[in-house]
Amino acid sequence: LPPGPLLSAVMLLSDAYMARASLMARALHPDVIIFLGDLIDGARSYSGDELDAGMKRFERVFHFPQSLRVLHVPGNHDLGLGGTYCEACADRLEKRITPFNF
Repeated sequence: LPPGPLLSAVMLLSDAYMARASLMARALHPDVIIFLGDLIDGARSYSGDELDAGMKRFERVFHFPQSLRVLHVPGNHDLGLGGTYCEACADRLEKRITPFNF
């Protein structure tokens, strides 16, 4: 979607839905949370500022206590796939979150 009111509304609803799922997961008192792919939609093509904004959004929506083990498995939107894999993207994203688990 192009930037504008519709995209803002979609992001607001998506964030609320994902935050609710995060809250429900925390209520189960899990030992570990595993994020499977596409942590930040479009991370591969984002500038440093855009990636920072995406990470802040991710952390705001999925806020877990420090005591909970959280694993991240990046997806094709994060790093690319096959011939589009981006090593530099992996390096810069991994610096902002715990080491990838793949």
